[in-house]
Amino acid sequence: MFPISVKDSGSTGLVFNCAGSSASNSWILDSGATDHIVSDVRFFEDLTPVDKKFVKLPDNTLVKVVSIGTVRLSSTLVLRNAFFIPNFSINLVSVSQLVKDVTLCLIFSSSFCFIQDIVTWEMIGLARLINGLYVLEVSFSSVNTCNVAASSISSSVVSVSTWHARLDHPSKQRIKCFSDINKEISVENFPDCEVCHLAKQKRLSFPLSITKSDCVFDLVHMDIWGPFPVKSIYGHSYFLTVVDDKSRFFWVFPMTLKSETRDLVIQFF
Repeated sequence: MFPISVKDSGSTGLVFNCAGSSASNSWILDSGATDHIVSDVRFFEDLTPVDKKFVKLPDNTLVKVVSIGTVRLSSTLVLRNAFFIPNFSINLVSVSQLVKDVTLCLIFSSSFCFIQDIVTWEMIGLARLINGLYVLEVSFSSVNTCNVAASSISSSVVSVSTWHARLDHPSKQRIKCFSDINKEISVENFPDCEVCHLAKQKRLSFPLSITKSDCVFDLVHMDIWGPFPVKSIYGHSYFLTVVDDKSRFFWVFPMTLKSETRDLVIQFF
C-alpha cells in the first residue's frame, strides 16, 4: 500500500493505492482512503468536471482528478463524490466516506467486511479478505454513460450457487422457476448447500441410545409422522411407527388420517 496525497487548492488528504493490480473492476474497501477513486467512466451515473485537484503518486508525480460524480454499485450501495482518475488501475472505496451516510455501518471480521443498514439491519454489501485487502463484491454497476442497460449484464456469468445464496437459499424447484423465465440460469449444477442442511432442519437429531430394556415390550417407542407430500397408492399420508426397545423390532402402520392412531394402538396392544 502506498500513501498518495490528494491536493485541492491547499487542502491535503490521504488515500492508499494497491500495487500490483491491473483489474479495473476491482473495488478495494480501504479504511485509510479519504475519498472514493474510480478508474472507469462507465461506472458513473453523473459527472461534474473539476479543476486544480490532483493525486500525488508514490513516484511524486501528480495525476489530475478529471471529474467527480456518483457511482451506484447496487440499488442500496451508492458512492457519492467519487473521484474519476483514468490512470488508476483499481477502484478504491473509502470507509470514511461510506459511513458519512448515518444509516450505514461496517462490521469487520478476519475474513469479511459486512456493510449493513442500521435501520433495517439488512446486509447491503460484502467484502472478502483477499491477499490482505478487503475486496468488495459488486453485482451490478452503473454504466449509464455508455447507455448500456443493467439488464444487459449476463446472468450466465453468475453460478447457480450465487443465485441460490442471493435468493435466500431456495430449493432446487424454486430455482427452476427462475430458470423457466431466464434460460441462462441453470439448475444442472445445483449446490449441495451445507447452510440449508443446518438452517432448514426442524429439530436436532436424537442421540443414539446405548441402553436396552431387559425384556421385550418392557418399553415401546411410538411416533407419528406426516403428512407426506405424496400419498401412497391407497391414499395414505401418515405413518405410525412402533419400536420395541429390547429387540429393536419395529412395525409401520400407514394411515389416511391421524385420528386412526387410537384404534391402531389399541389393536397393537
